[in-house]
Amino acid sequence: SSSSSSSSSPSSSSSPPSPGSGPPPLRVTSFNIERGYHPDRLCRYLKQHPAHVLLLQELDIGCRRTARLNLPALLSRELSMDAVFAAEFQELDSSARTARLGGGGVHGNAIVTSLPVCAWGCVRHHCAFDWAAEGEQLGEPRRGGRVSVWADVEVWHGRVVRFVSAHLENRCGVQQRVVQFSQVLESVRTPLCSGWQAAEAAAAKEATRALEESINGVQEVPREAGQVEMGAGRGAGGEQCAGAEPGSAP
Repeated sequence: SSSSSSSSSPSSSSSPPSPGSGPPPLRVTSFNIERGYHPDRLCRYLKQHPAHVLLLQELDIGCRRTARLNLPALLSRELSMDAVFAAEFQELDSSARTARLGGGGVHGNAIVTSLPVCAWGCVRHHCAFDWAAEGEQLGEPRRGGRVSVWADVEVWHGRVVRFVSAHLENRCGVQQRVVQFSQVLESVRTPLCSGWQAAEAAAAKEATRALEESINGVQEVPREAGQVEMGAGRGAGGEQCAGAEPGSAP
């Protein structure tokens, strides 16, 4: 699925407009491309619905299921935009996998943009599911853990915005996802670029504090398989799962 904000098509220029022209409309699209199974259709869609910044999730590099393609490089080339990628998992090539889940490469998230990128990095998340131990039973043997990628992008003259492409763990409850999302907010509390405004940093800090308070007031009590009961108590900490490895830098 995909979602986008703002209106107006992106300019063909990759440079921010001059300060005298005022802040321009900015189009941002978030899109989970499901590994990149249909790259031709994907490129066609993104060209028909252009954006200044693409926040993309689930991109493959070198996996059998996607013809060993390098999806971040392919999109960068086809769209004439720059790409920043962070790997979450090494997708182990195994007989446990079906053809549609064929591994052999890496899998992660990316930010693709036509605007100047002045800094980038990644956030390795709290481990909410041990893929190294459980992946084989699910037909997806892999090593690694959830990783968000961020980029500081100059969207206007001297104006820098931090964008984050995140894919939180889907094999856990809401509490663990809140923990991971709080780490996304934490990553924007200490910006690297001078274009960041103090008010925005304070707002991000306050949002993180509110999330942390909500975590302390909720506990998930597993009942039957596939069910979760919500009750009072203290939330889980940020321990790492055995066998988890950090995601690679962009």
